[in-house]
Amino acid sequence: MQSINLDSPEARRPSGEPVGEAPGAWAVRGLDWRHAARAAPWPQFAVVLLATAIPLIIMEAVGHPRIRPFAGGDATLSYPYRPNSVPAWAAVVGPLLAWAATAVAVEGCVRKRVNGCATQAAAAVLYHSVDVACAILVTTLATEATKLAVGYPRPYFLAACAPADGSTVPAAGAACSPTGVVKTLDSARVSFPSGHASSSACIATFTAAYALWAALVTPAPRRAGAWGGGYNAAAAADGARSASLAWALLVLVMPWAIAASRIVDNRHHPADVVAGLLLGGVVALLFFARSLAGRLALPRYDAKARVPVFESGGGEGAGLTEARV
Repeated sequence: MQSINLDSPEARRPSGEPVGEAPGAWAVRGLDWRHAARAAPWPQFAVVLLATAIPLIIMEAVGHPRIRPFAGGDATLSYPYRPNSVPAWAAVVGPLLAWAATAVAVEGCVRKRVNGCATQAAAAVLYHSVDVACAILVTTLATEATKLAVGYPRPYFLAACAPADGSTVPAAGAACSPTGVVKTLDSARVSFPSGHASSSACIATFTAAYALWAALVTPAPRRAGAWGGGYNAAAAADGARSASLAWALLVLVMPWAIAASRIVDNRHHPADVVAGLLLGGVVALLFFARSLAGRLALPRYDAKARVPVFESGGGEGAGLTEARV
């Protein structure tokens, strides 16, 4: 087989399509869902799911946070109880929507020329999405395990629940008095780290890293006409990178705002949200590095023959500079 440069005149049809890209390759009806699904790292997902779900179920069923002694007049634990301004589900759904929008824009627009067809783009989106799910599971397990191990009281601890037995340091699972605003003191002893901050930071960090990677490594066409309308290719590429940077910063504002709301709502101490942001960010970067390495090894998809190309050098990493015909 002959290897040719994608930007050379010989590598393009008269219509401007890259060689190997079938007409209508970006039509949804022509998408090969089976190939896209098979490309995802399902074995890894199954292992992570089992390794995190079982401990989480056990902790939910029988786990209690560590009992830490406290002073009755501790001002850091005497803040008034307030309801959540950001529900737990919103801390996950909001960043997930940002991830979905970013993935579609990156694979369908920024890397459209590299992908060559809708099937290749769908495979990449699904591949990274599975790694996002794995990162969320690991972050959740690390967060919940740390909460139980540390047992740090929330800022509203003293105001939230007057123990029914009148004890100064209530036992694990002790019932609150009828005037309390929480069912048990267990829920008031899991301040460190912030789950809202860790989960939102995990998704947002993965999304921001992905957007920046796509903008920085995706090659711009060497011919100005490839962008259409006579745009200068270098200027267009710089504009895309600037837009990606702005979007990444905007996405990262989301977990920051959620973390700030947890302090305002008296649900967490400042150190709790900082720890949550760091935990989610580190886990996200680790899984993004793994996801990127696996994505570059994905086989190229031949839109004309409707089959993946597994030959040596036919992976996506090679596809950044050349195509096999």
